[in-house]
Amino acid sequence: MTNVPDLTFNASRVYFPIGKPNGSKVVAAKVSLTPKLMEISPSSGSTGGSLITATIAGVGVKTSGLDLVDAAGASICQKVTIVSYGQVQCLTKAQEIPAASEIKVKFGADTHACANSEVSKCKYE
Repeated sequence: MTNVPDLTFNASRVYFPIGKPNGSKVVAAKVSLTPKLMEISPSSGSTGGSLITATIAGVGVKTSGLDLVDAAGASICQKVTIVSYGQVQCLTKAQEIPAASEIKVKFGADTHACANSEVSKCKYE
């Protein structure tokens, strides 16, 4: 799948090279993609606000309700823009973020920690 518009699909069609099998029925199924934070760049910025880029697998350009939060769960972004599949820009708020805080991705009510085995790639100060 490419250019995924949403994180949840309500319907999909499967086509077989020999046509529709006899007796086939429509099967309702959902595919949910969990946003996986892989990296934050740069790893530090200004207390007055900075533009950072987060690599988040499973996020499409039409995804809404996405945010980056600090270890306490507070939003660090003044504005979030999804520029392409998996690439999210965050204009940070004018605030001080404690030294090398692990950033998490929040989507709806769920918060997801860094999915990179090198957790330091998800830290920001």
